[in-house]
This record gives sequence, C-alpha cells and structure tokens, in this order.
Amino acid sequence: ILKGPEIIDLGNAAPPDTIEHVLLPVRSSAKTKLALQILKSEEFRSAIIFVRTKQRGKVLTFQLEKRGITVTLLHGDKKQGARGRALDGFKNGDFEVLVATDLASRGLDVENISHVINYDVPLDPDTYVHRIGRTGRAERKGLAFTLISRGDLEAVRAIERNIGERIPRRFLEGFAELDDEYLIQKANTGKRVKPKDVKPEFGRGSGEKKGGAKGSAKKRKPRRSR
Repeated sequence: ILKGPEIIDLGNAAPPDTIEHVLLPVRSSAKTKLALQILKSEEFRSAIIFVRTKQRGKVLTFQLEKRGITVTLLHGDKKQGARGRALDGFKNGDFEVLVATDLASRGLDVENISHVINYDVPLDPDTYVHRIGRTGRAERKGLAFTLISRGDLEAVRAIERNIGERIPRRFLEGFAELDDEYLIQKANTGKRVKPKDVKPEFGRGSGEKKGGAKGSAKKRKPRRSR
C-alpha cells in the first residue's frame, strides 16, 4: 500500500561501532580471576558486571570486595530506595563496579562506563545488545567482554545469529593456563576436538593401573576344580 516507506527494525540491531566486544573463553572456575584481571587494565575506569542470578551476584560482590574493589550490587529483589542508593553511588563514582542482573541492562544511562563484563552469557540474544550498550555512550569508546565456558556455546551462536556477525574470540595475555584447549577449538571451529596434550591417567588407553607401574596388572589365579 505504501510507496517507499522507511523501515525501522529494533529487534535485531547490531552493537554500535563505538563498542569493541569480544568473547573470552575461560573455565568456569576461573571467571572471577579473569574479571579481576580486566578490572586491573589501564583502560578501566568503571564497569558493569552482569550476572544471571542475584545469588551469583552476591557471591561475586563479596569476592570483589575482598580484593579491594569498591562495588555495589543491583537486583530485582532490592527495595526501590536501596536500588536508588546503589545507582547514585555508582553514578557519582563512589563505586568502581556495579554488579547487576538484567534489571540494569535496559534504560540505565551512566556516563564514563569503560567496561561491560558479561560474567554470565545472557540466555536471551536481544539482551546481549542491551547489556553491552551500557558502555560506548555519547560517542565514547567502550569495551565489552563476555566470559564463555563450555555450556555457553549454544547461547553464543544464538547471539551471533541475532546480531548478524561473528563475535571475535580473544585470549588475555598471562591467562594461557586458564584456556581449555577443548573449549578454544570448539569455540573457533564449532567442532568437538579432544585436547592433544591430555592423556588419561588410568583406565583404557593409559597402559597403567592405579597403584601399579605400567604393564604391571596382576595375573588371575587359575580357578580350582571342585
């Protein structure tokens, strides 16, 4: 019916050019250590760290506080007054880091957020764009890091389909010991690859029995006839 209409699609918008966003493959047990490494970088000024649940947020907040990071927590079960104090403290610079659930992924406009860290990969692909859009505001450059482990690869593929581009993988210097070869190969190729440098200690293919030397399995005693 219309002639030459303009079409505005809000659902599948790609992240703005002001945001550099990458994936960081890492073991689940090392996510906090990797997040701390990011917060120690020269580019860091303030950050929002997104988690999936309030319980994980409480644990992460405690871990960051123990390491001297000024941090506050925001989640849906907090009363309105407590939410306001947390946001005001973050905006005013009283806190370097805001740990938040997806309550803060939309409608939060805070200047000078240098980093967004997805501690947990969002399950909804649209939420990814909203989360990382908290940085790179007002034509400033922003950095967004998403920490991925083995169970996150399906969610990552859904996000990439949604934004129409492949998200670059990056491995931070000094964290080689945290990179899982299986995860790296599967993230880059999409294929299941068994680590070449990992051999079973015991069992089939090891040539060794627990508690004994190589090839030293006990011989069975012959059964006595009745």
